[in-house]
Amino acid sequence: MAAAPQVACDSQADAARGTGDQRHRVRGCRHVSPPENGRCPDRVPPGSEPAGRGLEGTRVEGFSKKARCAAPTVTRSSRVLTTDEAEKSVTILADLTTAVRLPAVESAVLHAEVQQFYTRQMQLLDLHRIEEWGESFTEDATFALPILPEPVRGRADLVSSTRANNARLVEAREQHRHVVSMLDVRPQQDATVQVRSYVAVYATTLGEASRLHRMCVCEDILVRAADGRLQVRTRLVTRDDLA
Repeated sequence: MAAAPQVACDSQADAARGTGDQRHRVRGCRHVSPPENGRCPDRVPPGSEPAGRGLEGTRVEGFSKKARCAAPTVTRSSRVLTTDEAEKSVTILADLTTAVRLPAVESAVLHAEVQQFYTRQMQLLDLHRIEEWGESFTEDATFALPILPEPVRGRADLVSSTRANNARLVEAREQHRHVVSMLDVRPQQDATVQVRSYVAVYATTLGEASRLHRMCVCEDILVRAADGRLQVRTRLVTRDDLA
């Protein structure tokens, strides 16, 4: 059996010299207690500790007799959990983990869904598939643009005006690409989703270099259709080049 570690109590020596703060020091712990009558208050008479406990035969400096000076210990239970107790503990831990992670997972899933929605919507617009693009708006949708005195109201008018604009682009042999980024997705208590994003519009005239045509901020309110698809109910577009 390995020899017990040596500990030392120097409170009696400090008291005798009249120096120090008369603290009881034990190597390997932070136990502090004042001496009583020049004697270590934690001195335990030999033989009073249960077998296998304490520091048997440990030398304590400043005392002529053997003494043991024990620091506070942490007792660990050796009882083995039953199967039911173990299963219950695992279930509780799983529930706590789910409660913490579920909101974050739901947020990530919604963000990915919204990002895919805008990717599809803008590609339909750039491909001039206007009827399909219009399906991404509700029947009563409103679309406000800074160059229009009033918002466009209703899906039918929105599709009609967008088709006319795309016809002008085709005539001018100019292709527009809408690039959406920096999506700030905020679900609301009424089950709508507020989304604020940046939209860069690149224009390319056939035979010429592409250029940044406009930089816009798009603010939408999204709702779900009866089949669960996302749709735009209101859209407000502002441009960086216009006050």
